[in-house]
Amino acid sequence: MLRPVRLVIVCLIAFTAGVLFERRSQSDACAAAGGTMSGSFCEGATHD
Repeated sequence: MLRPVRLVIVCLIAFTAGVLFERRSQSDACAAAGGTMSGSFCEGATHD
């Protein structure tokens, strides 16, 4: 019984790490374009 529970916990940790990594990546891309992050949206960025 412990093995399936451990698998679910590891999957949740991996998913959360992926979401955080992607948010950080988007934040860096937004900052590079001259914008600021407001929640989940990039505001004020210039796109060429």
